[in-house]
Amino acid sequence: MRAAILLAGTLALTAQESIIYTVDGLNRPLLGVEITVYCGNRPHHLSSDANGHARGPFDKKTCTSASVAKSGYTAYSSGFRDRMVLNRQLTAIDVERLINTGTPDAIREILASESPELNDAVFKSEHRLRPALRELLKDPQVTLAAREFLARIADPNDIEQLLTLAPPPEDEILPGRWRHSLVTALIQPTTESGWEFLELCARNDFNNESLERSAIQSLQLNGSPRAQALLKSLPVTPRPSPSITHPNLEAAAKTIAQALNPKTWQRNEAPRFNEAADKALIDLIFQTDLDRFVHTATFHKIEGLWTLRNVQRTLQAFSPNFKAAPPKP
Repeated sequence: MRAAILLAGTLALTAQESIIYTVDGLNRPLLGVEITVYCGNRPHHLSSDANGHARGPFDKKTCTSASVAKSGYTAYSSGFRDRMVLNRQLTAIDVERLINTGTPDAIREILASESPELNDAVFKSEHRLRPALRELLKDPQVTLAAREFLARIADPNDIEQLLTLAPPPEDEILPGRWRHSLVTALIQPTTESGWEFLELCARNDFNNESLERSAIQSLQLNGSPRAQALLKSLPVTPRPSPSITHPNLEAAAKTIAQALNPKTWQRNEAPRFNEAADKALIDLIFQTDLDRFVHTATFHKIEGLWTLRNVQRTLQAFSPNFKAAPPKP
């Protein structure tokens, strides 16, 4: 009888054993990922094996959250998922080496990784990297990152190609994320499909208020009769459209920042240029009572004029604007 009870208990434990899969950004198994899973207020500490499997005696249905960490990769906490993706952290030397290699495989490694220098490094080398980025647009593992880089660079030919692609695999944390990077790059649509996509987003057909605001922003910056007519059909307050071309880059960026929100605009950072010096990124800094916002603007130099191609929010951080108390009388 005692043996039967022990056997039943063992079977019950085995039946409740669950597996979490850990992979890198290219879906390769990761060994040695440290995982803490919270199930019914009880933490379970796990470590992944060579197959990327982390096993534990818990019921996944009761789990609410998890945290993952591995040296050389970005640690994070999230809601519970049975597949956890960790992005490799690249050093500046890694990024430079992979960019100089320039092969699609090297660019795949970049797209599946993270680094503080990554966005600016890719933009700086965009003339060399855009062919590889376009080649990787249909790779399901890196298509989302490839689309975002091309949208930020904002070459009109690339934007046309992005509009023809089927939706990518959905981002687990930010569904519909790919639309945001595309709609902010449609300040000057060059095709009917671009206008149609912009209108769908502005009318909130995707049920995403942030995407709706970004589409309206692009229309307001466009300023053409077609954009103005579309804005008049929406429940938005009309406002003058700024000039999106200027012979002076800093003056162009100042005009755009003041048009976005003159009351909260603080300053603009120095431009960062590509290798050919015909494209530039400028961070526009805004401050509210509680938050700091950064919008990154992309400008192209066309026939001697700097032309706005994209403006997207790249940072929102809690940063209270403590004002000094007035001096006592």
